Amino acid sequence: MLVNGDASANRRPAHNHAEQSVLGSILLSDRLLPAVVLEVGLSPADFYRERYRVVFAAMLHQADEPIDHLTVSEQLQRQGQLEEVGGSGAVEELAGWVPAAGHGVQYARIVLELSQLRQLLTATYEIQAEIAERRQRGRSSSTTPRSSSSPCVPSD
Repeated sequence: MLVNGDASANRRPAHNHAEQSVLGSILLSDRLLPAVVLEVGLSPADFYRERYRVVFAAMLHQADEPIDHLTVSEQLQRQGQLEEVGGSGAVEELAGWVPAAGHGVQYARIVLELSQLRQLLTATYEIQAEIAERRQRGRSSSTTPRSSSSPCVPSD
């Protein structure tokens, strides 16, 4: 499993290059966007990095228009988010990260799979926290004095 592009277990699963490559592939071939959304099911929330979520959401907002680094930058400017993603140069740079534009769907599948792993990890952490909380409550209630009459033992 890739974790932020390396094997470090201390980080949440993500793949920076796959995220960049999905976006760059769409910038190079806007016909890829419907396949990424409809076939793979990718959404902005699936991107680990906020700036890539913002760029992908901007692409979705202009799905009926041509998509390239200029039009996406203009959309981000209209939304007041261009600087949040690093400016128009950062949007243009995304196209340079693409190993093969024709593999955009595969890059999207990688991003989605890692998003699902992050969701599973989050659920696991929440379950662990709930268990720890219940154990803590159980310990604190077992240290409180009990009354001499137990509801399970009949009194005379």
